[in-house]
Amino acid sequence: MPFSVDPNIAQAKTLDTSFYLDSVYFEEAKEKIFARSWQFVGHTDQAKDTGWLTPVTILEDYLHEPFLLSKDKTGNVHCVSNVCTHRGNLLIEKPCKANDIRCRYHGRRFQLDGKFVLCRSLKR
Repeated sequence: MPFSVDPNIAQAKTLDTSFYLDSVYFEEAKEKIFARSWQFVGHTDQAKDTGWLTPVTILEDYLHEPFLLSKDKTGNVHCVSNVCTHRGNLLIEKPCKANDIRCRYHGRRFQLDGKFVLCRSLKR
């Protein structure tokens, strides 16, 4: 049935109750609506000093995506993943100041803009 809007408001209908109660629709909404749209994560004051890292979570208890707000040496604020690319370890648990982002699990390092720092022994 093609979508149309009836000019007679008396003919208006709402979504079926199952849309609001069915877990399948809930999970689809996460991916199709919220994961693909802009979300407010915080204010630039949360990373006001160079080297400052502040962990934030996008839509906690819904999408629950861990991110970091950071300010690099050039003064740019970044919002990057707070999860290590190797083992999925959470990188920063509480606000702190650092020269780089370092995984406590195995030492993998990232610049404050989220770029991977190649190990010196691998640069040869």
